[in-house]
Amino acid sequence: MINWKKLLASLILISGCIFMNAQDMTFDSPDAGNPILPGYFADPTIKKFGDTYYLYATTDGIKLASGEPQVWISKDFVNWFNYEMDMDVPEGLTNVWAPDVQKGDDGRFYYYMGNCQFGCNIYGYVSDSPMGPWKPVNAGKPVIEVGTGLKELPALDAQFLKDDDGSVYSYFGTWCHLFDGMGWAEIDPDDMTTILRSGGIPMKQVPNAFEAAYPLKRNDKYILMYSSGDCRLSSYAVHYSVSKNPNGPYRYGDNSPLLKSSEDGTVDSPGHHSVLKENDNYYIVYHRHDNPHSTGGMFRQVCADRMFFQNDSTINKINPTHKGVGYLGDNQIPSENLASSSSISASSFYHLVSEATRFSNGKIDHKYRPGYAVDNNNGTLWKAASASLPQSLVIDLGQIRNIKRIMTRFEYPTFYISIKLKFLKTV
Repeated sequence: MINWKKLLASLILISGCIFMNAQDMTFDSPDAGNPILPGYFADPTIKKFGDTYYLYATTDGIKLASGEPQVWISKDFVNWFNYEMDMDVPEGLTNVWAPDVQKGDDGRFYYYMGNCQFGCNIYGYVSDSPMGPWKPVNAGKPVIEVGTGLKELPALDAQFLKDDDGSVYSYFGTWCHLFDGMGWAEIDPDDMTTILRSGGIPMKQVPNAFEAAYPLKRNDKYILMYSSGDCRLSSYAVHYSVSKNPNGPYRYGDNSPLLKSSEDGTVDSPGHHSVLKENDNYYIVYHRHDNPHSTGGMFRQVCADRMFFQNDSTINKINPTHKGVGYLGDNQIPSENLASSSSISASSFYHLVSEATRFSNGKIDHKYRPGYAVDNNNGTLWKAASASLPQSLVIDLGQIRNIKRIMTRFEYPTFYISIKLKFLKTV
């Protein structure tokens, strides 16, 4: 006699295993969906204005995370295009760290970023477009100064929450454990600049907090997410606390830490995130270290994964994947990628061999193979063996083909790079 309960359980287990295997993907797999951007970017803030996604971030990997301010733009969440923004930064400032953008009641867009060159402060800018050009508010003076909310607290990593009643709150702070908490401020929604009141959230309400506050509201619960550990090391992770009021008191959230480094080390130091809500689906957009890990921990890449709630005050553990979330809209580039199925060769490729450092999970032995140039994976790349010229990459399509478009993505997409394309026809 068949035991239907056992059979059903077996089928569920088998189908679950099949599902898991189908989703399994390594950091160097072709068509990996994470990272979602090429190059090095950190502290991502994801927004959707109209039918377009905008991704603002710290430009990482150069000048101590002080590259030019960029915005990445997409209609489908897979194909992203970067745009260098025109920003009238006060003289003497070069750091544009951890931005957030809010749409004001006046229909204009307000860009906030952190800088530590004249004290760790938050500066604000305004534009009629989410792409800029941006002009300073508050006569170029900080909107949120160091010491706001808590004595001497560095005012960095500000993120904003517009409440149901129209009030606007900002949450901020870094090295929070040294100042016994995070800061908050209520901002006047009429000018998005004036601080109406401010205060602090004690460390006992946000255990292990280091930086990168991110507030969101789900029904009547205020959820304050944040990062702990060291962003250069594997200890970086995402936690959260919950409250009935925007300024607390908060209680530590179940399942914390929600997001942390994977056991195999290929998802390393995930954190400093934002959240996108699409209908009733939530996506966490965060940075992680590149693979293989670059020295110093400041070559971070932006990734996205699903985030699930058990109820209004409980978030499930987050599984950091190499697969990502894929398309959230219609594919804007439906043409076939001819290069991905072609024969690839190169004049040379770089073989990196390195001893372990405190920024890596062990020794590194990695080859930047030619095939990585065409594998639809923003986390891999081809590198020539040296900087000597000429160097070449050959893509053999196998037959004469009509080419509609050529797209290139570079390790440093914010740089101007000169390449020479040569089309050869062989018989």
